[in-house]
Amino acid sequence: MEMAKALETDQQKHRVDILGNRWLTFVFWLVVGMTFLVFSASKLTDLSGFANTVVGYHVLPESLARAYGLALPSLEVVVGICLVLGLGLRLVAPAAILGHCQPLRGHQRQHLLV
Repeated sequence: MEMAKALETDQQKHRVDILGNRWLTFVFWLVVGMTFLVFSASKLTDLSGFANTVVGYHVLPESLARAYGLALPSLEVVVGICLVLGLGLRLVAPAAILGHCQPLRGHQRQHLLV
């Protein structure tokens, strides 16, 4: 029993804790933030076209979908900048995840209905 505890303790000492590594965490936030910025830039170039795409998902009423489609690229810019600069990560990261999961869930539902 003591041998198992000693082995477990030894494994914990030599394990690389990815979440505890500040450089990997920094690179992760940098990559995710840059992804937000790149994709928001492509949406901002054709804002009305993107809003029409969101309306076409038929997840929300048309007026709400259009407002969501018009607001999302700007919010993505803010989220991307915050992630790159490391500002408000505890608030920005969950908001980013929730903001992007809703349209995907509706898009999957649309395919199930067809």
